[in-house]
Amino acid sequence: MGIIKCCVTNCEDKISERHRFPNPRKDIVRFNRWLSVIGNNTLKAIDEETIYANKRVCRRHFEPQYFSKGSNRIHLNSLPTLHLPSSPHPEGAINIISDILIRPPQIFEPPIAARVNIFDNVMLDHNYASLNEPLISDRVDDVLNHEVSHISSEELPVKERDVTPHRPRTPHTPRTPHTILINAGLKTRAEMTPRKKQLYNEVKNLYRKYKNVNKDEKVISLTIYKQSPKSYRFLSKIFVLPSKSTLDRFLNEISFEAGINKNLFDSLEKSVAKMDPSERYVAVMFDEMAILPALNYNENKGLIEGFEDMGNGKKTKHISDHVFMFMIRGVKRRLKTPVSYHFSSGGGAKTYQIKSLLREMLEHLIQIGLKPITTVCDQVNRNVAALNSLIRDTREKYIRRGEENQYRSGYFEIGDFKVYSIFDPPHLLKGIRNNFIKKNLHFTSKKIRKVAKWEHIQRLYENGPNTIEGLRVLPHLTDEHIYENKLRKMKVKHAAQIFSHRLSVTLMFGSKLGNLSCKLNGGTKNPQRGKVLRCGISDSSGHIKFWTEEALPILNSMEFEQNNKKDQKRPPSLGNWMFTVRNIMSIWNVLKTEYGFDYILGRNLNQDPLENMFGQVRSYGALYINPSPSVFIGIFKTIIVNSTLSIHKNTFNCEVFRSSEPDRDGSQAGHHKGCTEGSSFSE
Repeated sequence: MGIIKCCVTNCEDKISERHRFPNPRKDIVRFNRWLSVIGNNTLKAIDEETIYANKRVCRRHFEPQYFSKGSNRIHLNSLPTLHLPSSPHPEGAINIISDILIRPPQIFEPPIAARVNIFDNVMLDHNYASLNEPLISDRVDDVLNHEVSHISSEELPVKERDVTPHRPRTPHTPRTPHTILINAGLKTRAEMTPRKKQLYNEVKNLYRKYKNVNKDEKVISLTIYKQSPKSYRFLSKIFVLPSKSTLDRFLNEISFEAGINKNLFDSLEKSVAKMDPSERYVAVMFDEMAILPALNYNENKGLIEGFEDMGNGKKTKHISDHVFMFMIRGVKRRLKTPVSYHFSSGGGAKTYQIKSLLREMLEHLIQIGLKPITTVCDQVNRNVAALNSLIRDTREKYIRRGEENQYRSGYFEIGDFKVYSIFDPPHLLKGIRNNFIKKNLHFTSKKIRKVAKWEHIQRLYENGPNTIEGLRVLPHLTDEHIYENKLRKMKVKHAAQIFSHRLSVTLMFGSKLGNLSCKLNGGTKNPQRGKVLRCGISDSSGHIKFWTEEALPILNSMEFEQNNKKDQKRPPSLGNWMFTVRNIMSIWNVLKTEYGFDYILGRNLNQDPLENMFGQVRSYGALYINPSPSVFIGIFKTIIVNSTLSIHKNTFNCEVFRSSEPDRDGSQAGHHKGCTEGSSFSE
């Protein structure tokens, strides 16, 4: 960018420093003096703000006395006086002769009232001063013999709009916090009730330049910011919200490293101490989510994030691509909280890692007073292998003690505590649906061998137009439910709706699987209308009779046709269904006989809260659909500190259940609805 041309008439200097006009909004009087002295009439037609922004006066028009020593800045009251165009005294000019007097004036009678213009001796050519003229100091005596025009600032023309009205200042004594306490009749904050402390903090903020944001406001603001930074910036212009740096500092203050977090378990231990013994039973859920392999340097901690980290110093040089999480859920008390996360590499945690992490987690939970009665996971091969290894270790322990007859298969022990493993029912249902699409299913019902085909559902969808006497009976079915090329196999919703109550009424073969999934999804003590067994599990509910007399025999008889040699007659989903049903009955017997439970809710024995949390991580925007390790840590902390303000979307893998019975802490529990008509296990 070239140097700005000096605005003094006929000045062709291209080297000297340029100086800006005085700010017209702060000092309009001095601005007008500059404008009059430089003699450039073209500037009078230009707006004052434009002149201030774009016009400059070069250094050679200022006397040396106007410059600050050691810098190129000019004094506040400086005025261009050198090498200016010849012109009569302009309006607003000041008497500069008083600045150059070398002796006090003598008293005399002026012979003639005359006005002197000291700029008459300046050459017009290039504004250079003539060297033949005597110096100003030599001409002082001559100048003093003439009357000099003195123009005071009161005589300067000033526009009405430029005059700032003068308002006398009134003494103001700010109200201090101590004054507020005295007016309230208190001496210290210790005398306040919690409500008074809240009001006291709000009143204090009224007398501060910046609002003091409390923890709850930071938590809510952090949730809004993570949901949409752009919306947060917009809301900050309307409301008083903490800045991004404040939220970052607040988030950095929360220490939550990979692995077992001591601070979290100390807090849990204090909460557990206040619980009744029956409220301490929890289900331990674990699952993993794919993340973006990426490395990031954390300046606050001075370390690189993104490597495989199983916690407690188990960190490797491999770049992580999955995050493995543990979460606990109360069997009786509506308690849900994540307890740890771990970064794994190579496509997910290995079997030996899952086994070690699960054992370590259960030991810590038992140590703080919780009672993990069951574990819940999906039927990934690594999970199944880790659970089988723990069960095998327990069986071998009984064999070494000569007590193999006392061991009943299906559980493993951590110390002396028995833990029953089950698989997530929605995932089991999805596994059977995926096999049923390609292979016919043979089963025995009431001693009659039957066959179910996927084409039965397809023909009902295509030929019947889902109507009976003009009424559409299956409005929830779409092409994504029926056709394999459009089927979304990861959607639990579509699998559950195929075996829903409505479809089983229309096409009877699916009633058994539909009833089985509903029995494991009861969310209330009493049954719902039209679904007798969709309620809490108890001796009088009919669950045990249904499972032992109908569900288990049918599951045991199910076989899929083998279209080729690689097909399995009995895929793992069938065996895992039977394993889960038997262990749920065992859990009920233990809780009923040893701890006097009246009922348990099947809905509390699935991993929907963990699936919901993964959905919350991805719901924060496109950047978080496949988050990096550092991004995941930030979101994880946000969800931890703000678990009551969870954001739910239609794309989650399960649906929020808004129960009419609030949690003990006042919040509503979030579960999926299960086998509701048209939205079973919906996303």
